[in-house]
Amino acid sequence: MKSGKVLLLGAIMAAVLSGCGEQVKNDETFMTNLAKGLEARWKIADTTNDTAYTDAEERDYLEQVCQAELEAIGDIDEYEFEDADLKELAKDYVENLNVQKEATSSYGKDDEQFVEQFSKIGYAGRAKDIYLIHNDYTITVDEDYDDDLSDICSLGKDVIEEDEKLKALDSVLSNDLTLEFNGDVNVLLLENVTDFDYENIEFDITLYDKDDAEVYNEPYYVEKFEAGSKNKHEVYYYGSDLDHATISAKYNRDYVDILGEEVSTEKFDIEVANEYSLEIELSTKTPCEVNYYGFDGIQESTAEITDFSYETESWMDGEASVEFAFSGTETYENPEGYSNGYFQFNWNLYDEDGNKVQGETVFISNLNNGDDFQNEKSWAYDLKPGKYTLELTDYKE
Repeated sequence: MKSGKVLLLGAIMAAVLSGCGEQVKNDETFMTNLAKGLEARWKIADTTNDTAYTDAEERDYLEQVCQAELEAIGDIDEYEFEDADLKELAKDYVENLNVQKEATSSYGKDDEQFVEQFSKIGYAGRAKDIYLIHNDYTITVDEDYDDDLSDICSLGKDVIEEDEKLKALDSVLSNDLTLEFNGDVNVLLLENVTDFDYENIEFDITLYDKDDAEVYNEPYYVEKFEAGSKNKHEVYYYGSDLDHATISAKYNRDYVDILGEEVSTEKFDIEVANEYSLEIELSTKTPCEVNYYGFDGIQESTAEITDFSYETESWMDGEASVEFAFSGTETYENPEGYSNGYFQFNWNLYDEDGNKVQGETVFISNLNNGDDFQNEKSWAYDLKPGKYTLELTDYKE
């Protein structure tokens, strides 16, 4: 309890002004009326606990218990509070009462709205306010209602602790996180620097390219995330377009069944330390032409490459496997040739210093003059991070 908040001055002023015939609503008056309202609410509840109601009768009952408190407190704007903290709590309490009262109209009609407004917002808010008011100023009720006061204060304490727990998790996710590539996978390290233990958390990582377009999303679950512990998660994404990332989390609150709910943090940015990246571009822009020559040097066929793409498939020990995809059209076929419905061309890959690092032949079967081909595959292996140039050349047997 706060020893300085005895409200003695308010009591003296109230007594003096009452003797002059004036009704002054001050800090002590509010505390008295708050207690009267709670007693009135609990008295109604005690007399109707075992009563079976229709939906309409239940709505009337719920509105009645809220109205009993509102009438006991009266117009909150008429109070002349001396204690600024009490004034703020009093106004918030009345606001939560009104939320509950308005929510009664949805009982039996829209259960989701009713639970959200009456219980999760109104009830939880009232419980929190009552706990704080009683803890700092002491609410005095008839001994018949001591258990009721203790119960709602206990709930209010739980609500406050759960709110603090969620805010604490925010601090974990906003703590300059980095997604680091170790040469094999992207690794995110989370450390629970809070005083809270968490269970069954679902974290959600989203990766974006430089244009802020989502390129990958991965939820993952952590059964226990205890205070002081660390959690390491591996993200298996190898696209060279990875630029930045975000993370959020959600879990179920545990306090009071009717208030149990899934809560979520905000999204927080993650820095991406991706030193292991590859960039590959063609030496000539598409469309470009390649030829296939037979043993005698005669041109067998020609194709126009209209599209090229690549994808980094995996990293291992700092080296990557890359898949190439070529699309185009066969534009010429020697009617006297021996290609027999297939086409071939070469590619050579060069590093930034112009050194050839790999080369391969692409073989396309069942291809005749005028036929299109889509995403014909070829692979390069053991590529180190860096920029490469891909040159397409004629195939000569």
